[in-house]
Amino acid sequence: MIREIALSLNRQGVGQDSGILFLDEIQAIPQALSALRHLHEQRPDLAVIAAGSLLDFTLTDASVSMPVGRVEHHFLGPMTFTEFLIARGETLLSQLMQRQLHPETFSAVAHERLCGLLREYLLIGGMPQAVAAYCGNLDPVAASRVHRSILTTYGDDFGKYTKGTDRERIRRIFEVLPNTACSKGSSQSISSRLASRRHSPLS
Repeated sequence: MIREIALSLNRQGVGQDSGILFLDEIQAIPQALSALRHLHEQRPDLAVIAAGSLLDFTLTDASVSMPVGRVEHHFLGPMTFTEFLIARGETLLSQLMQRQLHPETFSAVAHERLCGLLREYLLIGGMPQAVAAYCGNLDPVAASRVHRSILTTYGDDFGKYTKGTDRERIRRIFEVLPNTACSKGSSQSISSRLASRRHSPLS
């Protein structure tokens, strides 16, 4: 497997030293998942990270043989509030958050500062690129541009997830979801909003 990777990259020395081999979008070659077992047996010193935006779909395919006992599953999520504090340079507050689990034990100064930063976190979110854009100059507009870019990318990816489902319906549901969050009867609200948009021109 390593030899094939080296040939495809036209690069010598791939995997010769102990380290980390990162295989992104591995679902594009399902056979590579099955080959992980043999790779582990041949190179137990080499750590391998396999990632993919559509990996869940590949793992549910019965024809794909998973190397049982050789793979650990890890799920990457948005940055937590504590990680956001670190990105903002608030090292002392992040350490305080990790040491003290009960907010009532915080001093008034720390509590007020944390509440302000929490409002920032709720506005900016935990997407690393958006956080980095915001922390550069504390510019929420810069983070908003990243948010719009991410949403556009999600929309472009719907075709990969549909598997025969109406792609346009999924896109419309995705558009109305933010307006129905935390509302009662969300499913009915989504249905009514979809109905009102049914004959609207496509954007």
